[in-house]
Amino acid sequence: MHPNVSYPSSSASDLSLSAHYRKMMKAGGQLLEHLENNDPDLSNGGIRERLSTVRAELDRIIKEQLGGKADLHSLADRIFKDGDTALRMIRDQDEAGLRQHTRLLSALETIVRTDGSRPSFMIQNGSVNISSSPVGGWKNSIVASADLLFNAGACVGRIDVPFTVQGFAGTGFLIAENLIVTNRHVLQGLLWKSPTERGNCRQVYG
Repeated sequence: MHPNVSYPSSSASDLSLSAHYRKMMKAGGQLLEHLENNDPDLSNGGIRERLSTVRAELDRIIKEQLGGKADLHSLADRIFKDGDTALRMIRDQDEAGLRQHTRLLSALETIVRTDGSRPSFMIQNGSVNISSSPVGGWKNSIVASADLLFNAGACVGRIDVPFTVQGFAGTGFLIAENLIVTNRHVLQGLLWKSPTERGNCRQVYG
């Protein structure tokens, strides 16, 4: 539930963290559609309402999709607490505080994305489980594209690499017979090994 965080450089005043996240929240989504065309409500009441919506959605996903595990509810508690602090920092334009306490940004990413603007769904039995993430305005497109998504999903898979600590290196996308596209860092993880260890694998630039 904590995504990787990539935030603007502190040297660019027009890309401040507070402005960045205000813009994201202003975009809104189905769960918070009443905020869609207005500045985000960061009053005490507005923060409580947003956090309440996020918490309810996280609890639903944990219960329905993740087995109701206690450690995940504890993680949701931490997101809720950190998110409250982070939203108040955004309201107060506390740029230094946001950059100093980077853990808050992970919670903030979860909070601003739980409006359904950029969902991350589970694929189960080859199909998108639209109840596994806040769906926002994506539901109709996903339903209409179900067959295409099923075929596309069958071409995406994990790249298993036995000699790595975790046993895999990333995601691959099958674009033709015996031809997979992946990220550069995945290939770098493979190619540092000797030719014998890495098998018939080579890097192609283009």
